[in-house]
Amino acid sequence: MKGKFLVFLTGVITGICIGAALLYKMQLKALEKLNAKTDKFKQYYNTLNQWLNNKDDGKSSVNFFKRNGYQSVAIYGMGELGNRLYKELRNSDIKIKYVIDQSIDYLNHEVSVMSPEDRLEAVDVIVVTPTFAFEDIRSKLKAKINCPIISINEVLYEIDGN
Repeated sequence: MKGKFLVFLTGVITGICIGAALLYKMQLKALEKLNAKTDKFKQYYNTLNQWLNNKDDGKSSVNFFKRNGYQSVAIYGMGELGNRLYKELRNSDIKIKYVIDQSIDYLNHEVSVMSPEDRLEAVDVIVVTPTFAFEDIRSKLKAKINCPIISINEVLYEIDGN
C-alpha cells in the first residue's frame, strides 16, 4: 500500500512540476509579446515626438526630400505615421506617386494604392513608416525595386542634414 501511495504521490508531484513548467513557458511567451508591443509603441511615441519637435521649430519633412533631390516618393504603411507624412507632402513640390499598404481594400486616397506584392513603379525614394518592421520591409522591397528605401525616422531626424 505504501509503495502504491509513493507511486501516486510521485505522479502527482511530477504532474504539478510539468504543469508549472508549461504555465511558466506560456507566461513567458505572453510577456515577450507584451514587450514587443510596448517597444512598438515606444518607437511610435519617439517618432511622433520628434515630428512635433520639428513642427515646433518650424521644420517640415519637405526640406529633407528637397535637400536630397527626392522629387517623387512612395509611402509604405498608411497607418497614423503614413497618413501624417502624406498630409505633409501632398501640397508641396514633392510628388507622392503612390502609397503601399497591405490593407489596400480599406484605403481611399487621391493617389494609387499598391500592395507590397504589386509591381512597383520607379520613384526616387520609398519611405517606410512602420519603424518597428523597417528592416524586414526594406529587405523585401529591395528585391522588387531599385531605389533608396528609408525609414520615416531618417526623414524626421535628418531634416536639417544632421
